[in-house]
Amino acid sequence: MIGWVLFACILLVWWRSRHRHIVQRMNLANYIIMLLLDEDVYRKNQQSFREWLREADGSDQARLWLASNTAIENAARNWASKAPTPLGVGQMVWEAKHDAKI
Repeated sequence: MIGWVLFACILLVWWRSRHRHIVQRMNLANYIIMLLLDEDVYRKNQQSFREWLREADGSDQARLWLASNTAIENAARNWASKAPTPLGVGQMVWEAKHDAKI
């Protein structure tokens, strides 16, 4: 009985971490799509990132690079909480394809 409970707990932890990873990847992908397709979103985020960069503690290249990755992930997560759903982003991609007449 204890073995099954332990197995269920391990499975639940694995599922949660996997789900979190999938959501993070989807947030990043949708964020990048918005940056590429919407000039206003791009300019606003570029300005915000440059401001963050000016204020960031740049003691060495590796730490600044890691901090910038974290800042981008946080921006994507914050954007995802306010932005269109993945279906909305998919609609933007669809419309961009038809607008470009590829």
